[in-house]
Amino acid sequence: MASKVIAINHEQAEKHANSIQDVSDDFNKSKLSGIDDKTTLTANKKLDKSYKTSLKLLKGLGNTLATDGENIKKISQEFKKVDEICTNKVAKMVS
Repeated sequence: MASKVIAINHEQAEKHANSIQDVSDDFNKSKLSGIDDKTTLTANKKLDKSYKTSLKLLKGLGNTLATDGENIKKISQEFKKVDEICTNKVAKMVS
């Protein structure tokens, strides 16, 4: 009979979640240059609009990555709790 086990490496999950959150921090800290003194006023207006949109998108991506990192950690902790419950039940059955 095949065993139906979900094996979770909690340390790896934590490591990957932290990496994702580090990338999130990088996105939130990144600065784009919104200054261009070599183009026309019309181009500068378009540049400014694009610049502001880019900043919003970067911040949104950073926030999404931060949330994803937290979610990975939470899921890993839930699996860890289930592992402990199952281990305890098996130990009681064996003893």
